[in-house]
Amino acid sequence: MLPLEVFWTSLVGLDAAVVGLLLANRRRADLLDALVVMVVDVAANAYALFLARMPFQADRLVLQALFLGYVLGSIPFLWRAPEPSSRRRR
Repeated sequence: MLPLEVFWTSLVGLDAAVVGLLLANRRRADLLDALVVMVVDVAANAYALFLARMPFQADRLVLQALFLGYVLGSIPFLWRAPEPSSRRRR
């Protein structure tokens, strides 16, 4: 199914955006980006497995859903933490 293949290919860029925000010390933007990527990824893979009946290993979806739970559970703690300084102290 072409739309899912385009989405899965675009994950390369989306994952790079998460890493870029992390390296730029933009924690809150990074958390939101990671959350959006994981929610959409789990939804797309669930659609592929259950509705489109694409050959897909269900254990991968379970692992992705568990990681989504980890991201969701981590956000409240990381959101409240102070943003790291972009300048190094001497």
